[in-house]
Amino acid sequence: MRAQSAMELMLLTSVMFFIFMGALLFGGYHLAASKRESEQSQIAEVAEFMESEIGIALASEPGYARDFTLPTSLGGARYEILVEEQPDFTEIIVRFVNYTYEFERTILVPSAVQGMVNMSPSVPEVLVSIRTYPDQVLEHSPLGEQTALLPRGTADDRRHPGQYHGDGHRP
Repeated sequence: MRAQSAMELMLLTSVMFFIFMGALLFGGYHLAASKRESEQSQIAEVAEFMESEIGIALASEPGYARDFTLPTSLGGARYEILVEEQPDFTEIIVRFVNYTYEFERTILVPSAVQGMVNMSPSVPEVLVSIRTYPDQVLEHSPLGEQTALLPRGTADDRRHPGQYHGDGHRP
């Protein structure tokens, strides 16, 4: 009888252990998914803010100028803003790299808007400048509703890993 009780106790303990481990795995998965969603929404907020600033610049008279700042980190983790110039437009890529997950959001900017992004580690904020110039007229954007920002200057003369270098190329 004692041997049977010991066997039942071992079996019950094993089943409870597997149930407990399953609950931990399930909870951990949902916690990680929640963190991923939070990070994606933070990148989306930064990109939407930049899109709205670019939209204001496009709707304004030539000569419009605006400087604004963004935080250097989102939720304690760094992100990067890359600018890639194309012949007719510029792509702004807001990217957040966190361990094995990478999120990015691309903004397309017509050539009527120019600007600069400075993500220097010595500055506690990301500095962004937007300008429209009188000699550039935006008649009809082939990009439709998508708009974005573009730099024609340099972001930072010093080369820092994972940051815009001012030459239009990703690091």
